[in-house]
Amino acid sequence: MTSQQNPLSVHKKTNQSLQGVYVSGSIPTSTAELLDNAATHFGDKPFIVDNGRSMSFSDLSTDVRALACSLVAKGFRHGDRAAIWAPNCAEWIIAALAIQYVGGTLVTVNTRYKASEAREIISDSGSSVAFVVDEFLGVDYARSLAALTIDGLEHIVTIKAPSSSDRDGISEWIADGAAADDELRRQCAAQREAVDADDVSDILFTSGTTGRAKGVVTTHGQNLKAFTTFADILGLDADDRYLIINPFFHSFGYKAGWLAALLKGATVYPMAVFDVPAVLDAIKTQAITVMPGPPTLFQSILMHPELDPGRYRHLEEGNHRRCCNTDSAHCRHAPYAGDRYRHHGLWPVGNLWSGHDVPSGGFT
Repeated sequence: MTSQQNPLSVHKKTNQSLQGVYVSGSIPTSTAELLDNAATHFGDKPFIVDNGRSMSFSDLSTDVRALACSLVAKGFRHGDRAAIWAPNCAEWIIAALAIQYVGGTLVTVNTRYKASEAREIISDSGSSVAFVVDEFLGVDYARSLAALTIDGLEHIVTIKAPSSSDRDGISEWIADGAAADDELRRQCAAQREAVDADDVSDILFTSGTTGRAKGVVTTHGQNLKAFTTFADILGLDADDRYLIINPFFHSFGYKAGWLAALLKGATVYPMAVFDVPAVLDAIKTQAITVMPGPPTLFQSILMHPELDPGRYRHLEEGNHRRCCNTDSAHCRHAPYAGDRYRHHGLWPVGNLWSGHDVPSGGFT
């Protein structure tokens, strides 16, 4: 079935079907259903490429279900909350989906927070489990958090630092869950079947600039409907290779990032820390086709001495222009912004949140 033309889309396949894993035409009711559908539909296709490791949609489903079983074995029930305090990595996605798979609520924690600030988020949210990176930016996050008293927190599960070869707590939990007995698997399956569109999916906290951070609560149905629309407008599909620099603790990296990619079957490339040479290398070696970010990110790239515009033209394939910024000023002053980015093979795609978009013919 061919989808109707979307007047906001800049995708080269506007008049073709942009279906993802909702092949029947209906959007999944939960991320649990989305994951199961994606594993069936995309199978061995790579979903995550992280530090040289490739994980398929099927592999992701296997690890998520195993980790979910371990959570249930530890007494994690429908409606319970679990936090993640870690940089962009495959384990972040596995943990998030496992929490939601059995009806839990994901709580994201800013990786730039100090342990005392993370404690406030974890305590205020009532999280009983926290998945925490062992070392990042020169700080042992897990150890610093373990040194604090946090009411209600029962388990701190370590995630190894990027590029580390050490075994971590989350790997052990996945291994334990993979060896679950039939009774535990039945309980896990029962909790998964109980998850529906109206269940709370996540709580993302504000920065707390003018006071104590406040949690924003969203449901499975809200997220999946909103970011299916977002992915359709962006023109994301299973052929895309999506470099995610925006942090997973923020909606930009989480929902507009890997969740949108999971909906459409795209492959994601998480980046833990923004580094221009690493970004340029990834774009070139991985033939990245989608790379959203704020204007300052692109400014840093444009000003870098290693930038060679001729090497990055795969970001500009016909009307497939998805090098996105989030500053509406780039919509209001489109000719200036377009000329500047276009000269370097980078195409801004308007304001991600208002739905404003570059015309299909580009700037004139």
